[in-house]
This record gives sequence, C-alpha cells and structure tokens, in this order.
Amino acid sequence: MANMIGFAGVGILSVTFLFAILSLSLPYWTFKDDPTQELHWGLWKYCLTISGGTKTCDELDLDTVPEDEARVIRAVRGTLFIGIIFTSFAVALAIVVLLVLKDKKILFFGAAGCAFVSGVFCMVAFAVYADEYSDNGDLHACFALDVIAWIGAWTAGGMFIAAKMFSKD
Repeated sequence: MANMIGFAGVGILSVTFLFAILSLSLPYWTFKDDPTQELHWGLWKYCLTISGGTKTCDELDLDTVPEDEARVIRAVRGTLFIGIIFTSFAVALAIVVLLVLKDKKILFFGAAGCAFVSGVFCMVAFAVYADEYSDNGDLHACFALDVIAWIGAWTAGGMFIAAKMFSKD
C-alpha cells in the first residue's frame, strides 16, 4: 500500500514538474484582446497579433519596462525556478526511497518537505504575479499551470506522508 501511494505521489509530482516548467517557459501568463490587436506575454517573451493576421513575438526586455514591473517579473522567475528545483529534489528523493533505499521509509518525510517547499514557491510566484498584473488583462494558461503546480506539489507531499504512515517501518 505504501509503495502504491508513493508511486502515485511521484506520478503527480512528475506532472507538477512538467507544468511548472511549461509555466516558466511559455508566453501565456497574461492575455489582452481588443478589436485591433491581441497581445499575450509571459515571463520571457511577448507576442502581438494585429487584426490583419501579422504575428510578432519578441523577448521581454526588462530594461525597457518600469522598474517595479521588472522587479515583479524577476521575482516570479526566481521563485518559480526555485519551486522547480525543489520539485526535482522531491521526485529524486521519493524515487530513491521507492527503488533503492526501500528500508528507509523515513526519507518520505524529506520528499514531502521538498514537495511542500516547492508548492510554497509556486504559490508565491502566482500570488506576486496576480497582484501586479491581474488588472492589465486576463490571466492565462501559464498562470493556471502554476496554480496547478502548487496544488499538485502539496498533494504529492501529502501522499508521501501517507506513504510513510502506511509503511510498516
């Protein structure tokens, strides 16, 4: 039973890892649409489509935006990246517990701790972004992926704790 819960936690955390990477890399954090143009941007680039169908994408140059907005983008990038790092630590530690050190189930608590810390950093990333940009347009898919990554990390952390509790150690 403990191994099934642990493997399910690894599966959820692996999907969470993928969602966090997609959230960090794709340009769909905010979407703004009006009759003449459509604009969407992320943490690294933005894309503008004019009503004639011409689409232009370019890198987000933080030197050209106001300092407050640049600080927010840097903070979101950093916290999301730290969340991704902790997610990878949690996955690696859980895999080690499940496949290598099968008699050291106490290490599930380490995996759970890393997963919870990852969730906190993902939560901070979307909260900081929403505070700054929710009035500038509609929050888009990458924002939602970050929210799902936060919830997934905490869910997997809970599953790792359950796996330890159900183990016979």
